[in-house]
Amino acid sequence: MKLRAFRKDQEGAATVDFVVIFPIFFLTIMTFFEAGWFMAKSAMLDRGMETAIRDLRVGVYSNPTPALIRQRVCAAAVIFDDCDNSLMVELTPINNSSDFPSDGADCVDRSLAVALRPKDDFTPGARSEVMFVRVCAVEDPLKPPVGLGLRLTSYRTVGGRMIAYSAFVIEPD
Repeated sequence: MKLRAFRKDQEGAATVDFVVIFPIFFLTIMTFFEAGWFMAKSAMLDRGMETAIRDLRVGVYSNPTPALIRQRVCAAAVIFDDCDNSLMVELTPINNSSDFPSDGADCVDRSLAVALRPKDDFTPGARSEVMFVRVCAVEDPLKPPVGLGLRLTSYRTVGGRMIAYSAFVIEPD
């Protein structure tokens, strides 16, 4: 008799539905939020790179260095945490179509005990020279074990990579 009464009892039915549906709903919301946050950071990285390259193109810097360009990118891309230590700058002169760098961008490797920054590939270039610039940033996800953050932490850099690139001509005197 008690078993029959237990089977017909409807108390707690909404709780079971909530327990099944809420994790899926929460995962979806967190994935969309994480993707939006990374899109905002990517847009700021593009903006920061273009700001730094505009100054380089018109000759504001007499002796540009990777640290100077990185500092200028970080100043314009205000949304990044620890930007200077998570950013790589690559600047290469282009004389013909075979001079373009490979598809693989070098990024800071944070999987080691001490973050390793590969040697910046940096050639300041001369007046009227075509230059290719690529900036790679490594950023931590907001919530690593949830949604998109779970996928981003699988890369060797322990974070998500954002790459911005462009080409420009250094203005003549």
